[in-house]
Amino acid sequence: MLSNMAGFEPIVGRLGEVVPEFVLQATVLICDCEIWRQVGLMPAAGVVVIARSARIFEIQRAIERGVLGYVIMGCDLYEVEGAVRAAAHRRRYLCRIAAQAIAGSLTAQALTARERHVLTLVADGRCNKVIASRLDIAIGTVKAHVRSIMHKLGASSRTDAARIATARGLLPEPPGDFNGTRTNTYGPNSLQQALIGA
Repeated sequence: MLSNMAGFEPIVGRLGEVVPEFVLQATVLICDCEIWRQVGLMPAAGVVVIARSARIFEIQRAIERGVLGYVIMGCDLYEVEGAVRAAAHRRRYLCRIAAQAIAGSLTAQALTARERHVLTLVADGRCNKVIASRLDIAIGTVKAHVRSIMHKLGASSRTDAARIATARGLLPEPPGDFNGTRTNTYGPNSLQQALIGA
């Protein structure tokens, strides 16, 4: 479909084959989150990211770093075409699912950057002592951040906070390969370990 768009000439490359000449001649670069992170920002090209899910954290980070289009796998093809056209004209485009996720997050009480760091470590199963050491802050400060996080998320426990944050896409997506297989998740073991630090 994209090759049928007027003025669109696809140049296909795979991770590892992407060379500066390819990037320099691209008007629009379409890639997944992993490739975009590895290639970095290309100010000359409008970047469209195709993501596995509408994770608020990833969408916000992408927009902050200059990504113009953000679409979710499985969205309608007209949305992918819309994102490519918008990026070619240096305009932003979010598919319907990504836009709904961002709109929904606007009514929630925002976590501070430090609270997000603490929450990421909580979700990874770290106890307060380890979190304090990693972030070079006092254990009492960690406890205060955890209480604030739980209040803002409406969570009843650390495990609940990690579950809610994961469901809302407030945490960075665990690393995975190109096929979407995750190598690390915020799973039951991490959540059980989070209870120990409560």
